[in-house]
Amino acid sequence: MEERHTIKLVIAGRTYTKVLNQEQEAIARKAAKRLEDNISNLGSMYPSVSALDILTVVALNESMEVLRLQQGQSSDSKDLKRLADDLQKYVDSIE
Repeated sequence: MEERHTIKLVIAGRTYTKVLNQEQEAIARKAAKRLEDNISNLGSMYPSVSALDILTVVALNESMEVLRLQQGQSSDSKDLKRLADDLQKYVDSIE
C-alpha cells in the first residue's frame, strides 16, 4: 500500500490540510498553484471585486475547463472506437 502523508496547501490566503499519496500530492500542489495564479490574475485585473466573487469565477472557469476536457475525451473515445471498427472491417476484408 502506498504511503500517505499530510500536506498543507495555501489557497487565497487560507491553509488547507490534505492527506495524500505522493502522486496525488504532486497533482494537488500543481492545482493549488494554478488556483493561486488564477486568483492573483483576476484579483489584479479587478481589484474592486470581492474575494468571494474572484473565487467563484475561478471555480467556474476551472469547472468549465474540466467539462471541456471530459467532452473531448468522450469524443476521442468514440473516434478511437470507430477507427478500431474500421480497421477490423479492413482486416476482415483482406483475409
